[in-house]
Amino acid sequence: MSASARTTPDPYPADGQRSVGSHNDNDASLLAAAARGDHHAWEAIVDRLQPSVWAATGAHGLNQSEAAQVCTLVWLRLAQRVSSPPEPVRPWLVALVEGEAARIRGLGAAEPAALRDLIPTPYQAR
Repeated sequence: MSASARTTPDPYPADGQRSVGSHNDNDASLLAAAARGDHHAWEAIVDRLQPSVWAATGAHGLNQSEAAQVCTLVWLRLAQRVSSPPEPVRPWLVALVEGEAARIRGLGAAEPAALRDLIPTPYQAR
């Protein structure tokens, strides 16, 4: 195929199926789109950054259950900050993993209440 025959996909095609997560999208633009409610952008950012998050959990010796808990917590924290995300986001996510891994190692076991603490109860919301 000649270079002139190649085309760049339209990021906003008429059928409504956005081309998100292409190699031209950076983390900040995907997060901005996710903050506007674009679930495809959120999926693209998770797909892009999940390998780094999982690698960080493995580097800290977390077992599969602990790693899954930490990953859930990390994505929840990013979702809470999606309208004003830290930049660059990848090192921030890895730092969150490191902090949670240290917390888990300090406890000797994963503490399921950690996720509950992030979601306000009716008593906390008052």
